[in-house]
Amino acid sequence: MTPKVLSFAAAALLAAAVVSALPAGTELYLASVGRGQGACVASVCSQWRTSAWINNVSSATANVELAFLKRGQSNLSPATATVAVPAGQCVEFLDVLKVPLGLDGVFGALRIRSDQPVFVTGRTFDSNVHTSKGVGGAGQDLPGTPFERAIANGGSTELSGLAQDAAGTTRSNFGFVEVTGQSCTVKADLLAADGTVLATKSYPTLPFEAQQPNVTDIGGPSGTNLRVRLSVTAGPGAIVATSSRIDNTTGDPSTMDMSNPPVMSPPQWAGTWSGPYLNFYYGYQGTATIQITADVPARTWQATLTLTGTFTGFGGNNPPPPQTLSGTIEPRGLVVKSSSSLFSGATGELRPDGVISTQAGLYYNGSVVGNIALFGHADGTTMDLAYFILYTPQVGGGGESVHATLTKS
Repeated sequence: MTPKVLSFAAAALLAAAVVSALPAGTELYLASVGRGQGACVASVCSQWRTSAWINNVSSATANVELAFLKRGQSNLSPATATVAVPAGQCVEFLDVLKVPLGLDGVFGALRIRSDQPVFVTGRTFDSNVHTSKGVGGAGQDLPGTPFERAIANGGSTELSGLAQDAAGTTRSNFGFVEVTGQSCTVKADLLAADGTVLATKSYPTLPFEAQQPNVTDIGGPSGTNLRVRLSVTAGPGAIVATSSRIDNTTGDPSTMDMSNPPVMSPPQWAGTWSGPYLNFYYGYQGTATIQITADVPARTWQATLTLTGTFTGFGGNNPPPPQTLSGTIEPRGLVVKSSSSLFSGATGELRPDGVISTQAGLYYNGSVVGNIALFGHADGTTMDLAYFILYTPQVGGGGESVHATLTKS
């Protein structure tokens, strides 16, 4: 079998794992939670609480770990609690920091890790709102933000619809939590409606630290229709973010969520992908099957490629043996970090928006005989990819290209 026979194995496996995202996930964050007393006005003190709902959409019991990440500190060893959510059921925690976590007088973020995909919804609210009908609660919803939506070094997100007016009728906060267990620097830009930067401030952020400043902490003038742009400018850490716009007359807050393109989630790309491939130059064809697994708590992935087909005229008519690659799951996507008997030093990114871009050296008989570059795109059900190889003069030079379409079963 010549190196040209081996080339598809390297290319197809490099492209294995990008699809579109849904809000279910196996690691999610509620970026602003709390249980404790807030501000007091006319002897009435706000009493903040957080509720959470965990909806198990899988066919197996979900074992879920809840971890509280306290504001203003590193949280490498957070307070945790473990709960089981039966298949197809939703559990409700009306005061999640008290039960099951057993906490009081704390504010921060909540990390939810599960061995099955789950949807998470939260509500942080003041339980001591006095009205003519009695005492009740008022608050805001919180989406369970998947780890894959996090913003890493070089990335940014915007929080729109904020206001901090001079009359004092409205105030706004923004919050973020680090999600990789590594430090980073977060730059906050306060933007006017037309995008003019009104003020800038940087926030050093510790591993798994939660922060929630008021927009006045950035500086700049008061105003309405404001935005905060958060960018990670240094360090290996990454963040998810949220913000609140509060009516000072009623105390009613509204959630202003982070902006993001659609992202992949491990439950969406784990599984079996299969479909035909065709080499346009040499004419060989067959079927590629890729089995993908992911360990989200460990943030690693693995894929095994099996090919069928007859490689007539290329030094043999047997496909290469099954190949296994691995890499890491990071906020910037599924990162390729692997080598095998077929390719050397594979690098690249399978980005959260579904764009595939990877490259590697191609091995044959223990030597690098060419370079391979692969490009493509995937949605939730179909992956289209193409690759190009440039061979070295030692094996005759030239090149080839292949197209494949894989469908998730």
